[in-house]
Amino acid sequence: MALTLQVLVSSVVVALTAVMYGRDSAVSAAFGGGVPVVAGLVYGAVAALSPPAQAPLDALRGILRAESAKVLTVVVLLWMVFKFGAAMQPVAFFVAFILSVFAFSTAALFRDR
Repeated sequence: MALTLQVLVSSVVVALTAVMYGRDSAVSAAFGGGVPVVAGLVYGAVAALSPPAQAPLDALRGILRAESAKVLTVVVLLWMVFKFGAAMQPVAFFVAFILSVFAFSTAALFRDR
């Protein structure tokens, strides 16, 4: 549910940015919304590949491993975007990034159906 909400919010931000500010800003917003989505996918993959927890400490290790991979993914992707993004629009990027992160945080308020 969280990734679905992130993708939905990112898509809306990209569409609005494209209409209001043009293509370069829309591409920047797409990258901004994509970074947290990719990081969430990495978190899920690392968590799924963790061995089954036999004790609470094992579960905590798996969660910390997945969260570390997520943070590392965000840092690397942010570096790549700003290193190689020639026409990057920082405002559009960070608005989409922040709204996508916020969407992930608020996904717990919605029930899965």
